[in-house]
Amino acid sequence: MKICPRLPPTPDSNLQPLQLKPEQVQRKNAMGCLSSADAIYGPDGCPLRRCTNTESLRRIQLPLTGPAPVGP
Repeated sequence: MKICPRLPPTPDSNLQPLQLKPEQVQRKNAMGCLSSADAIYGPDGCPLRRCTNTESLRRIQLPLTGPAPVGP
């Protein structure tokens, strides 16, 4: 397995994103950014760049669909 270059730390995160298997990249990138410690990945499974706070917040602010659950 290829060793990925380390990404520089940012004020939002100094954690290194995990390396993925190449077959996992398309699905992970389609999910978007889960946090500012997350990354956008290249086809080889290496993180290309860190997600920004804006990208992470956009994921959190997606509207919920469907009716609210009714309690007993």
